[in-house]
Parts: sequence; structure tokens; C-alpha cells
Amino acid sequence: AGFYLQRILNNEVNIDLDKSYIDIKNENLKLNGYSIDDLCLLEKFDTTFMKSEYIKSLTVKKDNTFGAYSKVLSLDQMNSLVSLVDSKIDYARDSIIKGEFDINPKKLSSDKDVTGCSFCKYKDLCFMKNEDIKNLKKYKDLSFLGGDTNA
Repeated sequence: AGFYLQRILNNEVNIDLDKSYIDIKNENLKLNGYSIDDLCLLEKFDTTFMKSEYIKSLTVKKDNTFGAYSKVLSLDQMNSLVSLVDSKIDYARDSIIKGEFDINPKKLSSDKDVTGCSFCKYKDLCFMKNEDIKNLKKYKDLSFLGGDTNA
């Protein structure tokens, strides 16, 4: 039905004087992620899917189209995402087995600095050079999966 995260250890609650603490906590516990665009499957997963009480921002209009803020993917997009993740996991596993730990920090093209390096405990003895930095394109949607770019 989808890929979701649930923030169960979220201690940070924004105050809203129009809502009770329980309502705010329940809103923070909603599943956050992408749902399949198949209404029959969604109904089996979440009977409240028309205006979901469990999945954040998921709404379905009376004409069976998804609301503007609903994050949905087609079956093909979901399969593409699964394949991409599988290949990345396989690559990481194979690299670890081969002992390949190249210095190749990643930087989003929109960022000024290499964020990962600031958290690395080996940065003082690393031999990273500017030419080692790999610039990554920042996507604000899932257009790299093909299909709807507003997902």
C-alpha cells in the first residue's frame, strides 16, 4: 500500500491552542510517506483513506482523484523505487565485502559545504581533496522514477 515512516519517539510537539494535546500527538503519529495510487488497495490498508486518519496528507476527492497534498505513486514508480533501493543496498554490501571505503564525500549542488564531513570523526586525518567531492542533484520530487513529477 505504500512506504511510510512513523515518528513514534517524537518529543517535540508544536503548540496549537485550538487543539488538545492528544489531537496534536495523534497528528504527529500519522504515517508519513508515499501511498499507492490504487484506491482498492488503499481501502484495504486504511478504511479512512478518503480523508485519512492514519496517513499524513492523504485525501481523496469525491471524483476519486487525490488531493493536492497527497503523496501517491503508481505501481511502476513503486517498483522502480524498490529496484533502485535494492541496487544501492547490493552496491553497499559488495563494497563493504571488498573493503572499498573510498574517500568520496557527497555534496548537494545547492549546498555551500560538504555537510557529511562536518559529522565525520575521521575528518582530522582524512586525505579528502576538492576533486574527491561528488556533486549530487537535489530533487524536490520523484521525477527520477518517471511518470508524475508532482508525486
